[in-house]
Parts: sequence; C-alpha cells; structure tokens
Amino acid sequence: MWTILHLEHTTLLVSNMFGGTIPQGKTLLVACDAKYYVEHFVPLAYSAVGAGEQIHAHVVNPDRGCHGLSMVLEEDIGVTYSFERTDLSGIDSRTYYACARFMILPELMAHGLNEALVLDTDCLVMNEIDWSQFRDADVGLFFREPLANTGEWETQGSKIAAGAVYVNKGAREFAQDVRKRIAEGPFQWFIDQRGLNETYEKYKDKLEFYGIPSTFMDWEFAEGSTIWTGKGDRKHKNMTYVQAKEAWGSYFHGARDRIWQTKY
Repeated sequence: MWTILHLEHTTLLVSNMFGGTIPQGKTLLVACDAKYYVEHFVPLAYSAVGAGEQIHAHVVNPDRGCHGLSMVLEEDIGVTYSFERTDLSGIDSRTYYACARFMILPELMAHGLNEALVLDTDCLVMNEIDWSQFRDADVGLFFREPLANTGEWETQGSKIAAGAVYVNKGAREFAQDVRKRIAEGPFQWFIDQRGLNETYEKYKDKLEFYGIPSTFMDWEFAEGSTIWTGKGDRKHKNMTYVQAKEAWGSYFHGARDRIWQTKY
C-alpha cells in the first residue's frame, strides 16, 4: 500500500506495512522509531499480553535489529508488526513518530482491524482492559483541561490527550479525517492532538463518543490504573514506573528458550 502525505509542502511517499502481519479483530496499536521500539515497546508488549491483549507495533525506519526483535516477539507472544520506510528530511521527526499511529490507523482498519486502542509506546498495561466501557461508543477520547498560560496552538492542542484513543469500525471516517487533518499541518508538536480535537468537533453530533476516565490512563502511576504512560522525564526518573518497566522487560530474556522449547 502506498500513501501520499503532504506535510508543510513536503511530499512523503510512505511505503506502509512492509513485513509483518496485519492485525485483525481487536488490538492495541502503537507506532515509534527504532530506538523507542527497542527501549519501550518490549516491556509494553509483555505487559499487554500479560493482560490478555493483542498488540501491534508500526515502526518508522526500522534497522536490522528491529526485524530480528519483531520475529522473536511474534514467535514468543504473538505480536504483530509493520514497518515503514520514510524520508524525514526537512520534517520534525519527533512529531512524525508521535503522529505515525494515526497515519497508519485507517490503513489497518481498511484491512481487517475492527477495534483499536491507540496508545503511547512508552506506556505499560498494568491491569486488564475493560473493553465493555466502549461498547456504546464509536470513539473514546481522553478529554482534559487545556494547558494554561499558553498560546492558541497549545491551548487547542491540549484539549484531548493522544495517549489513549479508542476507535471501532464505525469510526473509519473519523480516523481518516484525523489523518487528513494531521497531514494538513503545520507539522509541529501538538498537531496530532489538534487533529483529534478538530475532528471531534466535526463528528461530535454524528458519532457516539466516550470520555476515557483518568482511572484508565494516568501519568502519576496510581495503583489500580489500567494504563501507565511515561510522560516526559517520568519515564526515566520515576522509580515506580521504571521498576515496573524493567520487570515487564525482563520477560524478553527467556523468549528464545521458550520458542526453542515450543518448536523442539
């Protein structure tokens, strides 16, 4: 599949989804670069599977190590994955990595993904996900108070947190319009959240929306929360998060032995 994205007058020809498999049914979805894939996705994947969930990773510009790691994770815990090779010259790469999950989401939905919970790669699934909370909704969004004492761009871009977004097959047009709005730019930090907020305003009377509660996703790492997300320096300095991440990541060390025992 080929997707043309126009970002700040730069045309990106994105070769989406080479390698790996397309997720089906109900899946957690993240996207990241090669560094985040190794550093953060591994513990996230084991935490997700430990909670009984399927998870898909979309990796932008993977290196050789990502290919090998993906094969191990697929064999060990059933992770699905896809890769994208994109020239990011002249583009803020950090912003692109943050937006990539929303860029690829409509493609996945067009090829069999019925329900998705779109997450940050640097989060952990700490408790089982109660999918029943979304049963009457087409879209789930984490509404919040916008950042204070900021400019219009940040204010409009901080009304919805992008760390947890639920969509089902009834919201394919919503997902397509989020991607379209992001691609319109300007391509800078908060564009994904602005895309979500402006598309919500467009569809709020057309689709059923659910407000994701703070007990579902939090960055204070409260016991009982479903998703812990590592905002800013917390992902490196908060020992509650760091220790949980290390604990989940340690499961990877036995992956090759488990695969060997299963096959032979």
